[in-house]
Amino acid sequence: MKKIPSKTLKHLKSLIGKASWIYAKTYADTNPHEYIVKGKCNLSSKEFEEIVEALEKYFIEEPFYKAMFKYTYIGDFKYWHMAHKYPNPITDAILVNRAEVKDKPKGKPKS
Repeated sequence: MKKIPSKTLKHLKSLIGKASWIYAKTYADTNPHEYIVKGKCNLSSKEFEEIVEALEKYFIEEPFYKAMFKYTYIGDFKYWHMAHKYPNPITDAILVNRAEVKDKPKGKPKS
């Protein structure tokens, strides 16, 4: 996995900080996380797609139960989206998720 360039990382952190994150109540016990919805999170569609594009470019695959998912580590969170199997995940994604991580596994880029 490539390290996120500092200019890109700064821009991503700005977008992430601007977004209105919603706590996922239905997964509070099994997989606590937050999410944003395209068109409903204080980001333009372009800004939302910039986040998804970065998640597609700077990721590491990790298992989640029996499936493999792409995760991107930024600060104290790992981020992922659910459109990885769509024809164009950057424009097709409507959700971006994040979960707080206490310890980053070795091999993750530091942000």
